[in-house]
Parts: sequence; C-alpha cells; structure tokens
Amino acid sequence: MQPDPKPSRGAAPDPRTADWGRSARSSSVSSSAPRVLPLLLGAVVRSERVHAWASTETERLLQEQKIVASYDVGLTLWPAPSR
Repeated sequence: MQPDPKPSRGAAPDPRTADWGRSARSSSVSSSAPRVLPLLLGAVVRSERVHAWASTETERLLQEQKIVASYDVGLTLWPAPSR
C-alpha cells in the first residue's frame, strides 16, 4: 500500500496526520496564563508608578470633597487580614 500523496494547498488536512504541535502550544499557553497572571499583577501593583498614581488620585478625590486627612497608600492583590 502506497502512502497518501500530500494534499494540495487549500485541501483540508487529513485528521489522522494533523499537526498537533499548534494545538499543544495553544493549550500550553492557555493553561500557563493563570499561573503567570498573579506574578505580573503583583509586579504592577508594587511598582512606584502605580503607587504615585494611587496617591495622586486619592489626594485629588479628597480635595474635591474638601476632606483634610493624612494617609499612606498601600496596594495589595488580596484583602488584608482583619485586626
């Protein structure tokens, strides 16, 4: 028995000989994204730029409402434990 000739361009690939590499790569990326996302968010939240933005916005909102207060900006990805 002779092997099947290669399909011409535009022809549907034979599912028995399909390239599973593409499917495996997309599956790998989609399963690793939830593991990497918290690390990326943690890096962003702890950055100096985000702290400066949060401080500026908080100050602006307090001034709009004519509130005088002292505060320290602290950002986390999860709730702080209750005291």
